[in-house]
Amino acid sequence: MFSQIVITKEVPANVIARVNHTDSTLQINPDQWMVLDHYGKEFVLLHEMSHLILNETDEVKTNFNAITMFLERGNLKGDLLQRRSWLIRLPQEKWSNAIAGDGLFNMIAGILILVVITGLIIKLTKRKSQ
Repeated sequence: MFSQIVITKEVPANVIARVNHTDSTLQINPDQWMVLDHYGKEFVLLHEMSHLILNETDEVKTNFNAITMFLERGNLKGDLLQRRSWLIRLPQEKWSNAIAGDGLFNMIAGILILVVITGLIIKLTKRKSQ
């Protein structure tokens, strides 16, 4: 998916990672990356992949896609619930600038994301229990 992955401090301090749409290079801020847990790292990668998959620069659209992929990767009911809990607990002050911008629009988008998460959890939990 990524043509190369570059760990560099050239990424702005408040950004975890970014992808170049022209050459598909993923740049990772090492200081931001090191403080993430495994779900955080997975979500950031899925978010940046979503930019390329969708050929999209809109952060809200890429977040919706990343959330869907993140939840679909849950392989057991317990893991799925942990993923849901992780998404709900996202520290807004850290992720608002790093992934999705900021302001009132993003707060509204966050509420919509929680609605989508709840719907996906119900759908995926039913599918995996059948």
